[in-house]
Amino acid sequence: MCFLWSLVLSRLLFNAHVQVPTLRYVRTLSSVYMRAIRRVLTGPRFGPDDSDLTVRRRFKVPSLDYLLRRARMRFLGRIVTRQPPAMLSILGARHKGTATPWVDLVHDDLVHMRSSVALCAGLPPPCDAEAWYSFILEDPGRWANAVAAIHYVESIADAPAAAPGPGCSAAHPHACQLCPAAFFTAKALASHARVKHRCLAPQRLHAAGDGTCPICMSQFRTRLRLLAHLSDSRRPKCWDAIRASPQRYPPMAPATVDALDAADRTARRLAQRAGRTHVIACGPALRADGRVLGRASV
Repeated sequence: MCFLWSLVLSRLLFNAHVQVPTLRYVRTLSSVYMRAIRRVLTGPRFGPDDSDLTVRRRFKVPSLDYLLRRARMRFLGRIVTRQPPAMLSILGARHKGTATPWVDLVHDDLVHMRSSVALCAGLPPPCDAEAWYSFILEDPGRWANAVAAIHYVESIADAPAAAPGPGCSAAHPHACQLCPAAFFTAKALASHARVKHRCLAPQRLHAAGDGTCPICMSQFRTRLRLLAHLSDSRRPKCWDAIRASPQRYPPMAPATVDALDAADRTARRLAQRAGRTHVIACGPALRADGRVLGRASV
């Protein structure tokens, strides 16, 4: 175990505490971590009653989520103590009044510490930053003891059947309406619905064959690129406008949609046979005023 902690994990988790971990990120690191734990504890075999969570509970080994949270809290203590100007400027930055994702992650960590660590139970909620700042700065040793008091074995990377513990929120909050499956992200749920239940995107009903967006009037040349524009969850302005005015933007006739879908399937199939992952753009997308929108390979 000393070899594992000093050599393997020191490289596996190097600077991992500065990341905002996704489910895929945690699963990737956790698979390596649990493989090493199983080898050290002579339990490499997998079985129905021998999941990663069961192994951690049996040998009282913390989860990777705990290791990342502990590293973040230690890093927070060093930031408050040393107060590097560049780091404070980055963490204090706001975009349209919203904090950085890492700051939100630290806020959740402090909420967990307040609810599970006795030394932090008397502190106000983390929104009162001054109290937490004083707690860390006045006695760094007490802060170190509070961080060391965190311990749990649950992980967001565990199977859906495993109930989420004190170390994580609802592990799989996105439930499928057609089957008992549940997923960690809405993107994973949408992928499951497409593959398992053949639920196609509703944007198909409003994507014309000429590739012109009915809202921003941008010309995307092909229907596939228009579908990507309307389905982009990061920029939902056009799709939200279509949904908000169903009378003004009615869906196309089913026969027309089926014909366009068939043409798109043919284009995708030809692109795959040519060794490509997607259909190559035939030209740059143009805004309504004629300016080029983004980049495209001709």
